[in-house]
Amino acid sequence: GVAPVVEEAEEEEEGHSIAVLPFADISQGADQAYLGDGLSDTVTHVLSQVDGLTVTARTSSFAFKEKNLNISTIADELNVANILEGSVQKAGDRVRIIARLIETDGGTELWSGNFERELSGIFAIQDEIAREVVVALQDVLAEKDTEIVESYRPDLAAYEEVILGRNEWAGQTRESLIAAEEHFRKAIEIDPEYPLPYVYLSETLHDQSRPLGRNPNDSAAERKELIAKALDLDPLSGEAHAEMGMIHLMEKNFPASEASLQRAIEINPSLASARGGYANLLFLKGDREAALAEGRIAAELDPQSSDLQNGLALGLWSLARSEEAVAVLRK
Repeated sequence: GVAPVVEEAEEEEEGHSIAVLPFADISQGADQAYLGDGLSDTVTHVLSQVDGLTVTARTSSFAFKEKNLNISTIADELNVANILEGSVQKAGDRVRIIARLIETDGGTELWSGNFERELSGIFAIQDEIAREVVVALQDVLAEKDTEIVESYRPDLAAYEEVILGRNEWAGQTRESLIAAEEHFRKAIEIDPEYPLPYVYLSETLHDQSRPLGRNPNDSAAERKELIAKALDLDPLSGEAHAEMGMIHLMEKNFPASEASLQRAIEINPSLASARGGYANLLFLKGDREAALAEGRIAAELDPQSSDLQNGLALGLWSLARSEEAVAVLRK
């Protein structure tokens, strides 16, 4: 039967889950969408490091961009107890940001904030929003270590390149992946101390393999260098550890892959890519029950990712749980 899938999804601790939707661009020229995307991306990144909070992956929360669905529909699709939404308006070198935290069950607004600053103050606003969300959820996060780790504040031009690169990367076409690579390389050139573009560039080089007809192993050496640099700049980057784990997995170095992926999950339990990679590794090692458990977490963190849903279905199928596998694929 299909029941176990539902039961396990319901077991999540009450109120501990959140999705950060892309902040709407309400600037006059409607040409500042990248700022709203970047804000959501960064706040997601910061919140996902908070102990005890389950944060929906970017792929899934961004799937509802410009779809005009109501909050309760989105909350049902993502299976989250809270949603953070807002808007960004840029005029000259000033930026105005409105953020609202909504408890999805009753539609109650738990917190709202209104910020108006110079554009360069956007990094401080991002950390502040994350901090306010944690304070607003303090009741459900009681007893947890909820310290917000301030993220690196990059050069504004490098930050813009990263956001533009992320948006291109999400397209996953030949052209968009080539454009993404250019943006990430430019970000590194502008601000070599900024860890994230090294990680994103490595992911992009991997993803280019198929559409550009390359062997993924050809870029492994460069990807390792990029990740080593990222970890040098930020040893606590869950994304960097996860990406290193994926490179080792591709090389069939299972012990090194396991160490990196476990470290990524330890730093950032909400990192769907690390969970999905670890599920793959466990599957390859023949530990199918453990692989299924990790695959299920990955699919819950990123319910709109077809790769992770397919992985979950494969895990169920391998354990002869075919009805559940078919239910996941149908959904």
